[in-house]
Amino acid sequence: MKKFFLLLLGAILFVPSSLLAQDAEVDDDPGDDIETSMNIGVEKKLSKKFNVAIDGEYRTRENFSEIDRVSVSPSLEYKIIKHLKLTVGGTYVYDNNESKSKYRSDGSLKWKRQSYWQPRYRGYAALTGDVNLGRFNIALRERYQITYRPEYTATRNYYMRDGAYNYSEEDIRESKTTQVLRSRLTISYDIRHCPLAPFVSAEVTNDLDGFVVDKLRYTGGVDWKVNKKNIISLAYMYQDVRADDGEDDRNSHIISVSYKYKF
Repeated sequence: MKKFFLLLLGAILFVPSSLLAQDAEVDDDPGDDIETSMNIGVEKKLSKKFNVAIDGEYRTRENFSEIDRVSVSPSLEYKIIKHLKLTVGGTYVYDNNESKSKYRSDGSLKWKRQSYWQPRYRGYAALTGDVNLGRFNIALRERYQITYRPEYTATRNYYMRDGAYNYSEEDIRESKTTQVLRSRLTISYDIRHCPLAPFVSAEVTNDLDGFVVDKLRYTGGVDWKVNKKNIISLAYMYQDVRADDGEDDRNSHIISVSYKYKF
């Protein structure tokens, strides 16, 4: 009789937990991504202290196979003193939000939200100071940035365990405003009688809501000063995402190519 009650107790504890395990949701983990960033910019010198610029960016993701976002960024720069400048600007981002999936513990797809395009609006102010140490230049930039994402309704499709479509429901992403402080330290080297200037940088993005580290970015690259008006840059960046800021970013290896025309 005692053994019977022990078996019955075990069945009572085991069966519900097994059923719960079958219904548990598991996030789709895509792992690190390989991305590209292609930039083109124009800068105009208005006076000894003022410059105006506009930059455009095109990004890809999923090992170059999908468009991630396109953006345009006008800005105004004011040289306070020789080695200190203030930059204010804005960015219009048309972002391709990644698809998102949930799986049951048995591996079957429970639901999937398709990718969708959505605008974001961003403003920023940055203070940059630098110092020359021999042929080295060390620059520190502190940038306050605010981003607004409007509300958007996407579609989430649910599936049976055998993979057959079941039903759909609305997936509402509420409007959101984020404020961050981006701190970047850059070290560059001016090679004598050479148009190439190698550089490395490290950047920390802090979410001002609780002041938590959101992202870390490590970059190495080279600027090629073709002449006084034309600059081409090639860089590699590793992005280490530490928190969810609502932008669906993930750990990434990013190859960046930039062109800037100054006049």
